[in-house]
Amino acid sequence: MKPIQLLPLLVIALVLATAWAGYNLAHQASAASSPPPPAPVLAYDGLGSYDYVATLTPNNLTNSTVVAGPNSTLFPSITRWVNISLIDSLSMTAPASVDLTDRCTTTLSTALWSKPLAQQVQQNRTLGTTQVVQVDRYDLNVSWVENLTQSIDRQLGYSPAQFTVTVAANLTGSVSAANESAPVDLHPFLNLTFSSSYIVPSGESASSGGTLRPNAGSADPGPSAGLIDAVAYLLAAVAALVVSVLYWNRVRRRPGPSSARDLGPLIEPFEEIIAEVESPPEVPTTMAVRSWEDLVKVADTLGRPILRPAVGRAREPGVVFYVVDGTVAYEYCHGRSGPPSAEPEEDPSAGDLDGRDSPEGVSDVPTPSGTPRSVTDPGPGNPVPEGVEWMAWASEQLRADIGRIHAAPLSPPDRDRALDLVRTTARAVRSARPAEIPTILDRFHRRLEDLLRAAEPR
Repeated sequence: MKPIQLLPLLVIALVLATAWAGYNLAHQASAASSPPPPAPVLAYDGLGSYDYVATLTPNNLTNSTVVAGPNSTLFPSITRWVNISLIDSLSMTAPASVDLTDRCTTTLSTALWSKPLAQQVQQNRTLGTTQVVQVDRYDLNVSWVENLTQSIDRQLGYSPAQFTVTVAANLTGSVSAANESAPVDLHPFLNLTFSSSYIVPSGESASSGGTLRPNAGSADPGPSAGLIDAVAYLLAAVAALVVSVLYWNRVRRRPGPSSARDLGPLIEPFEEIIAEVESPPEVPTTMAVRSWEDLVKVADTLGRPILRPAVGRAREPGVVFYVVDGTVAYEYCHGRSGPPSAEPEEDPSAGDLDGRDSPEGVSDVPTPSGTPRSVTDPGPGNPVPEGVEWMAWASEQLRADIGRIHAAPLSPPDRDRALDLVRTTARAVRSARPAEIPTILDRFHRRLEDLLRAAEPR
């Protein structure tokens, strides 16, 4: 397989590589926008609970003087004391600093009034610990509470059916480690509801916990290495794909022997006068003709063969044919990307210079001095192919006139008009018959002289 045939496969591979690079970039950007949480420094758990122990008078009902909670029903007639405990515990998976404030309150309340019985505040600051236990205790004298309640009721003239003693703890603070901290908030409580026959306990435990993690927003690490690599891969893939597509398009459009598929039908009628040669002819003068038919006409006029150099040895892209006459080679290139000399766009304001509407006709115009021999009378033993020497002479004349235009003191608009006149004349000469060329140049010179005289300073 030739290297040029691998280009489509290379383009397909680069398209796939570009698609993969785009997907990788999207994946890396998504990962960068939602990074995983940092590893935890430690985990902590807090638990608040309650308990009590009741002291009873000797009795036949329970056959015991002690009853332990936390949910045992008591009888006020035989209960003397209730020792209440609120336990707050905090445990950590790694050493941490603990700063806690414990506020414990005891309240006596009925449906109409509420009275605080006790309040205590404790501070607990500990460094480098993994376990903290905070205990609040309150000893409740049942007889004293009943007497207090009756006294308040007599003052208010109100006899409630029941009253409640509430012991509540409020533990707040923080756990700190590695310059990070997290809050602690525990609120356990116990209610003892007194009625004429029973003391009913009810309460609620509490929990608080979590993890300490480094603050993800405290530092901006910038784009990750994976994201930078993904951007670099995508840019490289896109650049390689663009270069490959442009090169493939250029190679695919490049004319050459392999792409000149219409060459066979063109040269087939003239195979008898075409000769294969090893290399292009080495002559001092090479003149390009515009078409295959012109080259065949030159070969027929001169009686010379058409030479075709070996493929790949020609100096022009495409397939080049020559007709050699002494020191002059007439050349035609089949498959050239453009004509031997590109034609300018036609200027409608330039006028008609081909002389074909002249009432006198072209045959009455005298040949200027220095012009080549007439193609209709080439002279004995020296045939001249039609149009070739006239074309060269006209080209020399126009080049000289261009030099005159640039040397003349013309304003930019006048110089542009003069050069447009030259281009229009060149186009008319290329499309004219040899006998018409002197007339076209004569008319051109007259118009050019008028333009130069009009531009001269007065």
